Amino acid sequence: MPPLPDLIAPTAHDVVEAAHKLKGIAHRTPVLRSNSIDEMLGAQLFFKCENLQRTGAFKFRGAFNALAQLDEDQRERGVITFSAGNHAQAIALAARLLDMPALVLMPDDAPTSKMAATREYGAQVLTYDPITEDRETICQRLALERGMLLVPPSENRHVIAGQGTAALELLEEVPRLDYLFVGVGGGGLLAGSLLATQAVAPLCRVYGVEPEVANDGQQSLRAGHIVRIPLPRSTIADGALAQALGPMVFDIAQREAEGIVTASDEQLVQAMRFFAQRMKIVVEPHRRPCAGGGLAWRHGCARLPRGNHHQRRQCGPAALRPLSGRLRTLVSDLYTSSMSNVHLIDHPLVQHKLTLMRRKDASTNSFRRMLGELSTLMAYEVTRDMPLQDIEIETPLETMTGKVIDGKKLVLVSILRAGNGFLDGMLNVVPGARVGHIGLYRDPATLQPVEYYFKMPSEMDERDIIVVDPMLATGNSAAAAIDRLKKLHPRSIKFVCLLAAPEGIATMQKAHPDVPIYTAAIDRELNDHGYILPGLGDAGDRIFGTK
Repeated sequence: MPPLPDLIAPTAHDVVEAAHKLKGIAHRTPVLRSNSIDEMLGAQLFFKCENLQRTGAFKFRGAFNALAQLDEDQRERGVITFSAGNHAQAIALAARLLDMPALVLMPDDAPTSKMAATREYGAQVLTYDPITEDRETICQRLALERGMLLVPPSENRHVIAGQGTAALELLEEVPRLDYLFVGVGGGGLLAGSLLATQAVAPLCRVYGVEPEVANDGQQSLRAGHIVRIPLPRSTIADGALAQALGPMVFDIAQREAEGIVTASDEQLVQAMRFFAQRMKIVVEPHRRPCAGGGLAWRHGCARLPRGNHHQRRQCGPAALRPLSGRLRTLVSDLYTSSMSNVHLIDHPLVQHKLTLMRRKDASTNSFRRMLGELSTLMAYEVTRDMPLQDIEIETPLETMTGKVIDGKKLVLVSILRAGNGFLDGMLNVVPGARVGHIGLYRDPATLQPVEYYFKMPSEMDERDIIVVDPMLATGNSAAAAIDRLKKLHPRSIKFVCLLAAPEGIATMQKAHPDVPIYTAAIDRELNDHGYILPGLGDAGDRIFGTK
């Protein structure tokens, strides 16, 4: 008989332990601000952007933490779970990283992109009819037949603890929060966040947020027992369509949460529009951020405390499922691409050197030296998935088959002038790469790029290109450079920068959703002159000692 899921209730200590286990594995995602929404609500709001987490969701934290607890025998037998998409991908990637088999049961109407991603991460995917079949019953039967361990999306000690590390990180960065708003689907994120605040911010008041038509958690807390509701079919927040909280989650929420509030579909869309238009980040309607953001529109300034209060929402990736009628019109102006194509390189050495570079008293020499070191570190991550081919070679002892980079040589393209600061570090890793240059300057009046130089190696077709520029601010120069490069028909293009602004990411994803972005940090916003805040100043001037 397979081992049973871990049914021991998690503690605040478990969340702290999970943070240690996830260090260097999960991304430490950025916290963004918006002056506009602060002024609108008369409070300071902080947005924890888990849309930039591995697999594009906080679910990776819980999945990896749960699988990392398994012994060798359990890892050999593998794990099974059920999910509409985010937990599915998280389990699949965590299982691949820990070298164990994974089976995922997904509804037959799950987004095809999420099914494909789950399979690409290495999991076997089976489907079921969510109207006529019970996913938990199917999973329990398969677990028994195959000897696999069932790891549910929420009702698991280590899943809850891992998901709680998102709130723990936020509270480390913004230690004196008054209120914490957490989206509720299965409730694992809420339960983990409650434990995190218990550990480091006991005075912080925590609320859950649900869609109005899927408010099983709210009904349960009001009734004092778990309430199971029919499967809702009429909300855009499809990923929050749990029918009931599990006993473990309910017990923690009942004991620690201030309550659960709700948001309507229209309020979720208003929140999505605000995130896209004003903060330049893309969020899913069926994920937690829109529910949290929708609360602001629902309750308005009169319902939120005044003065120096801090609110928190959690951001997520964008993958809108088909809508109908009025709601399709409401979201027609939103970006529907996913933030999963943005790669945050959060290696400790990268973050350490970047912090030193940001300091205004860093000399030109130290700034230039650290940029070279940082670009070398980033080069390893950027080239991680370069295609390989087998070749036969002779070692001093015998013949063997080895692997080398497949295809024509890599091309590094510098956007002048600051991009040149990236080249030496990159060439340390790939010394045989060719180098191209694009000269662009930003018109100070329009903030639009103007080209003044373009020179590339010969035979650019079918080459892999890495475009380098320290700053992704408005994104206009990067988008224009990639427009020119695509006309040369390369095999692939990647964009690498030190800092990115949400506005620049949005511009790139709208113009070139197929081009992955690699960055060491995502900063808060642009100022009126198009500079990244908090940023590091003019990268070109700091590299070359000019003003």
